[in-house]
Amino acid sequence: MLKNLTCPNWGYGRRRVSVGGCLEHHDHARAQVGSSGAQEVLIHAAESMPLDSIGIPEPVDPPQCVNVRDLRFEAIGMLPFVKAFAVARSDVAVYVEIAWQGRLQRAWVPRDTVTTRKLTPRRD
Repeated sequence: MLKNLTCPNWGYGRRRVSVGGCLEHHDHARAQVGSSGAQEVLIHAAESMPLDSIGIPEPVDPPQCVNVRDLRFEAIGMLPFVKAFAVARSDVAVYVEIAWQGRLQRAWVPRDTVTTRKLTPRRD
């Protein structure tokens, strides 16, 4: 977990896609859909806090179910509520994994925008 926290390039830039645990920068974050492959889907990246403002991170083990309020995404603005998993935290920020849009994204968000939640029991 801490290996991901020290990746030199995550958290910067506006458009990011997850590659091998680190975030890489692209002019347009796009993902191929389907094996025949002609269709591309634009992924709106969640905005992340600058790394120099998060303090000293520590892992959350096991990851914790959370809700994130007022998470801003590029091009579409702020979503009032997003479900996520907290995987790291500091005194001022939480590193969350978001699966909104069907693609894994990670972002550092202000700690005061994150609340814990319980998973709904499965109906088998």
